Amino acid sequence: QFKKAEYNLVDIISQSKPVPRIFMRKLPSDLKEIRDLKKRKQLFIMMILPLILLENEKIQIDRARLWKIITKKRMGEHIKAIDRLWLAVLADRFKTDQTDYNSLLNRVDCIPHALALAQAAAESGWGTSRFAQQGNAIFGQWTTKYDDGLIPSRRDKGKTHRVKVFESLSVSIGSYIRNLNTHPAYRRLRHARAIQRAKGKLLIAIKLVDTLENYSEEGSKYIKNIHSIMLNNDLQKFDEVKIENN
Repeated sequence: QFKKAEYNLVDIISQSKPVPRIFMRKLPSDLKEIRDLKKRKQLFIMMILPLILLENEKIQIDRARLWKIITKKRMGEHIKAIDRLWLAVLADRFKTDQTDYNSLLNRVDCIPHALALAQAAAESGWGTSRFAQQGNAIFGQWTTKYDDGLIPSRRDKGKTHRVKVFESLSVSIGSYIRNLNTHPAYRRLRHARAIQRAKGKLLIAIKLVDTLENYSEEGSKYIKNIHSIMLNNDLQKFDEVKIENN
């Protein structure tokens, strides 16, 4: 499928080719059997990158519509009923007040591609973990629902959490992005991202890593690991890639 679409990471970067709309529902079960680590990592990126771009595209569409409504509000223009309803639903989805425009804009925004790739790699062992293989859980999100997760083999005694299972990789990525955009634990990330937006610049993933101290119980050790994955695999080069037009 990748060959048919002439999809390779070299052309994506060197020739600024758009990423094709090839969306994998789940990771191949034999991914771990690829002994060449560099090749395995490249394949993982090729599978996950289009899905990250797809989820961010959805957010960009919502953000553009949100800006239009806010602009009309500030200019005293009439807001159609369908737009008022849409705004109410959006605010509910992003867990904030529909009249708090700053909060909405801080939350309805993309997660840099390199950051999502680095966390996906760290949390899934580049797609080889049991959680990624059996539950499409490439970001290690927890759940306390008994029938909605996989039990970690090294779960501490007395703990009841499970790793949340998703019906597809796309749903997993969407849940991850929504988590960073709404949970109080990632308020620092959203604030730092808003500052980057205010400067009118492209979102820079490496500058947001230090805001993830609450993502893992490992704290600063986890942050160092994400830094390392991002730099050692030169993931920042994917922050500017685009998905092909629909």
